[in-house]
Amino acid sequence: MKLKKVTTKVINSAILLLLPFTTQTFASEQPTPSINQTVQQATSEDSIRIILFTPQDFEPPMGHKEQMRQIADYTENFFEKWMNYWGYPTSNLKLFNRDADGNPVLLYVKGQYTKASGAYEVVGDINNEAIPKAAEQYNIPLESGNVWWTISYPGPDARAFRGGGSAPYGGKSHANFIPADGPIYLNQSLNEGHAVKIKMKGLIHELTHALGIGHIGPRLEQDLGNSLMGPTNKAFANKYDPYETRVHLSKLTAALLWKHPFFTKQTQDRLIDPAVSVRNFRITKQGGYYYATGKLVSDYPAHTATLLESSPEGGTNYWRRGYTGRIDSNGNFTIRLAGITPATGQLLLNFAFNNGRIKGNTENVGINWGIEIPFYKTGRNSIYFDTSNVY
Repeated sequence: MKLKKVTTKVINSAILLLLPFTTQTFASEQPTPSINQTVQQATSEDSIRIILFTPQDFEPPMGHKEQMRQIADYTENFFEKWMNYWGYPTSNLKLFNRDADGNPVLLYVKGQYTKASGAYEVVGDINNEAIPKAAEQYNIPLESGNVWWTISYPGPDARAFRGGGSAPYGGKSHANFIPADGPIYLNQSLNEGHAVKIKMKGLIHELTHALGIGHIGPRLEQDLGNSLMGPTNKAFANKYDPYETRVHLSKLTAALLWKHPFFTKQTQDRLIDPAVSVRNFRITKQGGYYYATGKLVSDYPAHTATLLESSPEGGTNYWRRGYTGRIDSNGNFTIRLAGITPATGQLLLNFAFNNGRIKGNTENVGINWGIEIPFYKTGRNSIYFDTSNVY
């Protein structure tokens, strides 16, 4: 079970981040950038804004700057590697504002209350205080389109990893800062080494929610291990393979992120809502596989047609299987439904547009909506698809 060779981002001719850091707590690193310095660095409107939030009686732990740099580097490298793997070319990906030394710009926000007060045990309460304070302190307009990544130290004791959003309107995500015991290696999986302790998969998973992507499970026939937007590594191990350590970005997730405004650095069209009409749509079986074919008619270009299957055997949406097909210059597309479960369920048809919007023929955006295609098991290996909603 080996992964195909992929191209990874190389930093200073090495694939590990070597700068040492400690895990002592309660002590702040010096010097901390001034508010004026950070304001100048945080002006980009097409980058993720990282808030480092602490209660009134806590300071960021020693080593947090280097660890956040490693997290940012790993995040960009992971996306770039897998998007290229799936044929969605990406290079020199820059999702974060950086200072002159290459460190991600951190927006330091101090809470009004202490940790012991209990005021910061709910993610929503933290974001409701941290984001407006960050916007005010660092002169960032509180407008639609921002993506906020709030990292709390020490953070809530439970349910600390959350996220949600969309490409047109932005989003927000929250995670706890957990000091690591050593460096994070770019060539290791999200389920290996120090990445496990700091819950790296959870960090990037929730950030990807803020970028507008819902849950998309692994497709076992691809032999790539767990998926970023799928179940927790523990849940995957319990259900399938306790020795599997690999974690990948699914092809569907790569397609949906490819034209996100923060990936393309093109934000001028992000609010355009394309019209959607589908012609000649059908699902037929050929050579043992089902194929969905049709033609998208729209007033704005799209690059990929997507189908998202409801969870096999009624499981949670962490196990949903996704399928993609590129759209040609005439709007035609073909999606191969390899491995679709012979059961009763539903497919959601959506289109990934060149401004990052994901939609079907409704006003809603994102893969949790779309054109509904119910399907029914009619035999041991046969499925009936009701395509009457596709037009």
